[in-house]
Amino acid sequence: MVRIRTVFAVTPVAIAAALASAAVAHASSPNVVGKTFDEANSTLSSSGYTAVVVSTLGERTKRGDCVVTRQQDRQTSNGRQTLLALDCDAPLAAAGVPGNSAASPAGRAAAAAQVTKVSKADIEAALVSQLATQPGPAWAQCSDGLVGTIGSSIDCTVLADHEKHAYTVTVSEVNDGRVSYSLELKS
Repeated sequence: MVRIRTVFAVTPVAIAAALASAAVAHASSPNVVGKTFDEANSTLSSSGYTAVVVSTLGERTKRGDCVVTRQQDRQTSNGRQTLLALDCDAPLAAAGVPGNSAASPAGRAAAAAQVTKVSKADIEAALVSQLATQPGPAWAQCSDGLVGTIGSSIDCTVLADHEKHAYTVTVSEVNDGRVSYSLELKS
């Protein structure tokens, strides 16, 4: 009887160990599709996986900036690996440069990311610098940052030269990442 008790006492542990090892065998790496190779490599490495590039499309960007399009896990004698397919074309197509169409979701996202933006803090500082000509308290408070697209605008309130005024700041020109704007005093 002692043997039987020992067998039954060990059996639940053996079943739990088998279930735990089965769970580990079926675990998968974190989803990295859509991330850059550098981001994917860091994410996989911190999860105990080795990133292995098995295919590359294009050569317009550095490997670290290529986008992961597919992934598949495999277990080897050296550990867990995630096989990656990369797209190294430019994020947005241009004349003679292959990449995503500006009409595609990926192309629209890439185009939006390329738009120059001026932070709220930078606009406020520029307005104080531009409008405060006398000593004394001066500040500006804007509704948001300024998107570098001609015609986009924000509202700002400025205290300068002991007077408080409301302005509309409108982008008038964007050239090589430099945003020019006009000020309109609100009534």
